[in-house]
Amino acid sequence: SSSLAMASPRTAPAAMDAQGCLLPGTKVLTRCYGMINAADLCAGAQLHGQSAPTVRARRILPQRCRDVISVSFMCEEGADIPEHWIKMTASHALAVRRPSCRAFEPTLAEEIRVGDFLRTPSVEVCVQQVGRSVEQTEVIEI
Repeated sequence: SSSLAMASPRTAPAAMDAQGCLLPGTKVLTRCYGMINAADLCAGAQLHGQSAPTVRARRILPQRCRDVISVSFMCEEGADIPEHWIKMTASHALAVRRPSCRAFEPTLAEEIRVGDFLRTPSVEVCVQQVGRSVEQTEVIEI
């Protein structure tokens, strides 16, 4: 999709389509270690449900105003924390499945809509809310 190459002036620059930026404190799902803080990722980490599963490098980009997308999704009923949030820059790509589609496709965070599906190791989760803001923050580029 050509939209993957487009980015807002306030999103972090990406050297290649597979890179994206997450905010400090955001948890990511890895294939070997479960949920960990994005700041704790290292080169070679295997991400679950991402358009590019292997982290090639991780670096912290300096604080400045950035377009931020917050996505909430529901996990299994009875979970300790039933609703989860992930925050990323608008240009971060995730594997997303639209309700009308069978396959997951790389999708910019700014294009995610309520009702879309994200992946976990065991189930697909449905997006409940999508928030948009401009925040003064550093980001973790992966």
